[in-house]
Amino acid sequence: MDTGILGLYAHATPVAKAVMLALVCMSVASWGIIFRKALLLRGAAGRIDACMERLGRMESLEQAMSRFKDSGDRMAWNLLRAGYDEYRRMTRCNAPAALLADNVRRTLRHAVSDEGGRLGAQLPLLATTANIAPFIGLFGTVWGIMDAFHDLAGAKSASIAAVAPGISEALIATAVGLGVAIPAAIGYNLQTTALNKVKARLVNLAGVILNHVMHDVGAVLGGTALHTTEADDAGGI
Repeated sequence: MDTGILGLYAHATPVAKAVMLALVCMSVASWGIIFRKALLLRGAAGRIDACMERLGRMESLEQAMSRFKDSGDRMAWNLLRAGYDEYRRMTRCNAPAALLADNVRRTLRHAVSDEGGRLGAQLPLLATTANIAPFIGLFGTVWGIMDAFHDLAGAKSASIAAVAPGISEALIATAVGLGVAIPAAIGYNLQTTALNKVKARLVNLAGVILNHVMHDVGAVLGGTALHTTEADDAGGI
Protein backbone atom coordinates (compact mmCIF):
# COMPACT_ATOMS: atom_id res chain seq x y z
CA MET A 1 0.00 0.00 0.00
CA ASP A 2 1.24 3.51 -0.89
CA THR A 3 1.71 5.42 2.39
CA GLY A 4 2.38 8.78 0.74
CA ILE A 5 -0.10 11.61 1.02
CA LEU A 6 -1.32 11.19 -2.55
CA GLY A 7 -1.61 7.45 -2.08
CA LEU A 8 -3.60 7.83 1.14
CA TYR A 9 -5.82 10.40 -0.56
CA ALA A 10 -6.43 8.06 -3.49
CA HIS A 11 -7.60 5.27 -1.15
CA ALA A 12 -9.67 7.54 1.12
CA THR A 13 -13.45 7.45 1.21
CA PRO A 14 -15.41 9.91 -0.98
CA VAL A 15 -16.39 11.93 2.10
CA ALA A 16 -12.78 12.18 3.27
CA LYS A 17 -11.71 13.21 -0.23
CA ALA A 18 -14.35 15.94 -0.30
CA VAL A 19 -13.25 17.17 3.12
CA MET A 20 -9.60 17.33 2.10
CA LEU A 21 -10.45 19.07 -1.15
CA ALA A 22 -12.42 21.69 0.78
CA LEU A 23 -9.48 22.16 3.14
CA VAL A 24 -7.06 22.63 0.25
CA CYS A 25 -9.36 25.32 -1.20
CA MET A 26 -9.45 27.03 2.20
CA SER A 27 -5.67 26.89 2.38
CA VAL A 28 -5.26 28.49 -1.04
CA ALA A 29 -7.69 31.27 -0.08
CA SER A 30 -5.90 31.82 3.24
CA TRP A 31 -2.46 32.11 1.69
CA GLY A 32 -3.86 34.51 -0.91
CA ILE A 33 -5.25 36.75 1.85
CA ILE A 34 -2.00 36.57 3.82
CA PHE A 35 0.12 37.66 0.85
CA ARG A 36 -2.31 40.41 -0.21
CA LYS A 37 -2.48 41.89 3.27
CA ALA A 38 1.28 41.65 3.71
CA LEU A 39 1.77 43.68 0.53
CA LEU A 40 -0.94 46.16 1.51
CA LEU A 41 0.26 46.76 5.08
CA ARG A 42 3.99 46.52 4.46
CA GLY A 43 5.49 49.90 5.20
CA ALA A 44 2.06 51.54 5.56
CA ALA A 45 2.83 52.90 9.05
CA GLY A 46 6.07 54.45 7.80
CA ARG A 47 4.31 56.05 4.85
CA ILE A 48 1.69 57.57 7.15
CA ASP A 49 4.44 58.93 9.43
CA ALA A 50 6.04 60.55 6.38
CA CYS A 51 2.68 62.06 5.41
CA MET A 52 2.27 63.49 8.91
CA GLU A 53 5.70 65.07 8.68
CA ARG A 54 4.88 66.58 5.29
CA LEU A 55 1.50 67.77 6.49
CA GLY A 56 3.07 69.40 9.53
CA ARG A 57 5.15 71.58 7.22
CA MET A 58 2.12 72.82 5.30
CA GLU A 59 0.94 76.34 6.06
CA SER A 60 -2.76 75.74 5.36
CA LEU A 61 -5.31 73.12 4.36
CA GLU A 62 -5.48 74.61 0.88
CA GLN A 63 -1.78 74.00 0.40
CA ALA A 64 -2.07 70.49 1.82
CA MET A 65 -4.93 69.65 -0.54
CA SER A 66 -2.96 70.79 -3.58
CA ARG A 67 0.19 68.91 -2.51
CA PHE A 68 -1.49 65.62 -1.56
CA LYS A 69 -4.02 65.41 -4.38
CA ASP A 70 -1.69 63.67 -6.85
CA SER A 71 0.82 62.28 -4.36
CA GLY A 72 -0.48 58.70 -4.48
CA ASP A 73 -0.87 58.53 -0.68
CA ARG A 74 -4.41 57.20 -0.78
CA MET A 75 -5.00 56.86 2.96
CA ALA A 76 -3.67 60.32 3.75
CA TRP A 77 -5.62 61.85 0.87
CA ASN A 78 -8.89 60.19 1.93
CA LEU A 79 -8.59 61.55 5.48
CA LEU A 80 -7.49 64.97 4.33
CA ARG A 81 -10.30 65.26 1.80
CA ALA A 82 -12.91 64.15 4.33
CA GLY A 83 -11.74 66.71 6.89
CA TYR A 84 -11.40 69.49 4.32
CA ASP A 85 -14.82 68.89 2.77
CA GLU A 86 -16.49 69.05 6.18
CA TYR A 87 -14.48 72.15 7.07
CA ARG A 88 -15.60 73.90 3.89
CA ARG A 89 -19.21 72.86 4.41
CA MET A 90 -19.28 74.21 7.96
CA THR A 91 -17.55 77.47 7.04
CA ARG A 92 -20.13 78.08 4.31
CA CYS A 93 -22.79 77.74 7.01
CA ASN A 94 -20.91 80.23 9.24
CA ALA A 95 -20.89 77.57 11.99
CA PRO A 96 -19.29 78.45 15.36
CA ALA A 97 -15.72 77.23 15.83
CA ALA A 98 -16.69 74.69 18.49
CA LEU A 99 -19.38 73.14 16.28
CA LEU A 100 -17.02 73.12 13.30
CA ALA A 101 -14.36 71.31 15.34
CA ASP A 102 -16.83 68.70 16.58
CA ASN A 103 -18.14 68.01 13.09
CA VAL A 104 -14.68 67.74 11.58
CA ARG A 105 -13.61 65.46 14.45
CA ARG A 106 -16.56 63.13 13.85
CA THR A 107 -15.92 63.14 10.11
CA LEU A 108 -12.29 62.23 10.63
CA ARG A 109 -13.25 59.51 13.08
CA HIS A 110 -15.56 57.98 10.47
CA ALA A 111 -12.85 58.29 7.82
CA VAL A 112 -10.35 56.49 10.04
CA SER A 113 -12.92 53.76 10.69
CA ASP A 114 -13.59 53.38 6.96
CA GLU A 115 -9.89 53.11 6.15
CA GLY A 116 -9.40 50.57 8.94
CA GLY A 117 -12.31 48.54 7.65
CA ARG A 118 -10.91 48.57 4.14
CA LEU A 119 -7.46 47.52 5.30
CA GLY A 120 -8.87 44.80 7.56
CA ALA A 121 -11.25 43.32 5.01
CA GLN A 122 -10.97 39.52 4.66
CA LEU A 123 -8.97 39.12 7.86
CA PRO A 124 -12.03 37.56 9.57
CA LEU A 125 -11.83 34.80 6.93
CA LEU A 126 -8.37 33.94 8.22
CA ALA A 127 -9.69 33.72 11.78
CA THR A 128 -12.60 31.57 10.62
CA THR A 129 -10.26 29.25 8.73
CA ALA A 130 -7.96 28.92 11.74
CA ASN A 131 -10.92 28.03 13.97
CA ILE A 132 -12.89 25.61 11.82
CA ALA A 133 -10.26 23.86 9.67
CA PRO A 134 -9.22 21.39 12.43
CA PHE A 135 -12.84 20.47 13.04
CA ILE A 136 -13.50 19.95 9.35
CA GLY A 137 -10.45 17.70 9.20
CA LEU A 138 -11.63 15.87 12.31
CA PHE A 139 -15.01 15.30 10.68
CA GLY A 140 -13.29 13.66 7.72
CA THR A 141 -11.23 11.50 10.08
CA VAL A 142 -14.23 10.37 12.12
CA TRP A 143 -16.13 9.53 8.98
CA GLY A 144 -13.19 7.55 7.61
CA ILE A 145 -12.77 5.61 10.86
CA MET A 146 -16.48 4.76 10.92
CA ASP A 147 -16.19 3.51 7.36
CA ALA A 148 -13.10 1.44 8.27
CA PHE A 149 -14.90 -0.26 11.15
CA HIS A 150 -17.95 -0.81 8.96
CA ASP A 151 -15.76 -2.64 6.47
CA LEU A 152 -14.24 -4.63 9.34
CA ALA A 153 -17.66 -6.00 10.23
CA GLY A 154 -17.78 -7.89 6.95
CA ALA A 155 -14.15 -9.01 6.98
CA LYS A 156 -13.14 -12.59 7.70
CA SER A 157 -10.31 -11.52 10.02
CA ALA A 158 -10.87 -8.90 12.75
CA SER A 159 -7.30 -7.69 13.32
CA ILE A 160 -5.46 -4.40 13.47
CA ALA A 161 -4.02 -5.15 10.05
CA ALA A 162 -7.51 -5.12 8.62
CA VAL A 163 -8.42 -1.64 9.89
CA ALA A 164 -4.99 0.04 9.86
CA PRO A 165 -5.12 1.13 6.18
CA GLY A 166 -8.57 2.69 6.57
CA ILE A 167 -7.62 4.48 9.78
CA SER A 168 -4.39 5.86 8.32
CA GLU A 169 -6.33 7.13 5.31
CA ALA A 170 -8.82 8.80 7.64
CA LEU A 171 -6.17 10.44 9.83
CA ILE A 172 -4.72 12.30 6.87
CA ALA A 173 -7.81 14.57 6.95
CA THR A 174 -6.94 15.75 10.46
CA ALA A 175 -3.33 16.38 9.40
CA VAL A 176 -4.51 18.45 6.45
CA GLY A 177 -6.89 20.38 8.70
CA LEU A 178 -4.05 21.29 11.06
CA GLY A 179 -1.83 22.18 8.12
CA VAL A 180 -4.47 24.65 6.98
CA ALA A 181 -5.32 26.09 10.41
CA ILE A 182 -1.80 26.78 11.73
CA PRO A 183 -0.64 29.12 8.92
CA ALA A 184 -4.03 30.87 8.96
CA ALA A 185 -3.77 31.52 12.70
CA ILE A 186 -0.20 32.82 12.42
CA GLY A 187 -1.09 34.98 9.43
CA TYR A 188 -4.12 36.42 11.20
CA ASN A 189 -2.11 37.38 14.29
CA LEU A 190 0.69 38.96 12.27
CA GLN A 191 -1.61 40.92 9.98
CA THR A 192 -3.82 42.06 12.86
CA THR A 193 -0.77 43.42 14.68
CA ALA A 194 0.34 45.29 11.56
CA LEU A 195 -3.19 46.61 11.03
CA ASN A 196 -3.41 47.95 14.58
CA LYS A 197 -0.16 49.86 14.05
CA VAL A 198 -1.53 51.41 10.87
CA LYS A 199 -4.80 52.35 12.60
CA ALA A 200 -2.88 54.09 15.37
CA ARG A 201 -0.95 56.09 12.77
CA LEU A 202 -4.21 57.02 11.03
CA VAL A 203 -5.60 58.39 14.30
CA ASN A 204 -2.48 60.51 14.72
CA LEU A 205 -2.77 61.72 11.13
CA ALA A 206 -6.40 62.68 11.74
CA GLY A 207 -5.27 64.67 14.76
CA VAL A 208 -2.77 66.60 12.64
CA ILE A 209 -5.48 67.35 10.09
CA LEU A 210 -7.82 68.55 12.83
CA ASN A 211 -5.09 70.84 14.17
CA HIS A 212 -4.69 72.32 10.69
CA VAL A 213 -8.44 72.92 10.55
CA MET A 214 -8.42 74.76 13.85
CA HIS A 215 -5.36 76.76 12.85
CA ASP A 216 -7.20 77.92 9.74
CA VAL A 217 -10.27 78.74 11.81
CA GLY A 218 -8.11 80.67 14.27
CA ALA A 219 -6.52 82.62 11.42
CA VAL A 220 -9.95 83.60 10.13
CA LEU A 221 -11.25 84.56 13.58
CA GLY A 222 -8.08 86.29 14.72
CA GLY A 223 -6.91 83.42 16.96
CA THR A 224 -9.93 83.40 19.26
CA ALA A 225 -11.07 79.89 18.42
CA LEU A 226 -8.00 77.92 19.44
CA HIS A 227 -7.68 78.26 23.20
CA THR A 228 -10.44 75.71 23.93
CA THR A 229 -9.68 73.12 21.27
CA GLU A 230 -6.05 72.90 20.19
CA ALA A 231 -4.69 71.44 23.43
CA ASP A 232 -7.40 68.76 23.49
CA ASP A 233 -7.11 67.83 19.80
CA ALA A 234 -3.34 67.65 19.39
CA GLY A 235 -2.18 64.22 18.35
CA GLY A 236 -5.54 62.48 18.15
CA ILE A 237 -9.29 62.61 17.59
